[in-house]
Amino acid sequence: MVGPRPIPGAHPPAARARNGRDLTQGGIPWTLFIFSLPIVAQMSIQPLFGIIDRIFIAQLGTEAFTAVTNAGIFHMLVIMLAAGLSNGVASYVARLRVQEKKNRQTLTAIISGRERAWFISKL
Repeated sequence: MVGPRPIPGAHPPAARARNGRDLTQGGIPWTLFIFSLPIVAQMSIQPLFGIIDRIFIAQLGTEAFTAVTNAGIFHMLVIMLAAGLSNGVASYVARLRVQEKKNRQTLTAIISGRERAWFISKL
């Protein structure tokens, strides 16, 4: 069976969302807002987890509460650092691709750095 022929000038299927909306058309602010919702949800749930954790740990004493609080601050610092590194590396790789640089060693080093940042964020 032969599939439908592509329409000249049409966007590829990857540009369409699950609901069939073409993400390359329409307002950029609204699309960015929709894409930011999962990140906002994750960054809101993480502190909530820390607060609930501290409520239960506070019953064990002040030393345990202080330790969990300090560990939570360090945990958020590592997450923010890894997210920043990951975004920076993604931006740099995009710039390299736009400039059509073919330096594979630099690209490989950058991608491995991004993987290290991802691994650190999962600790």
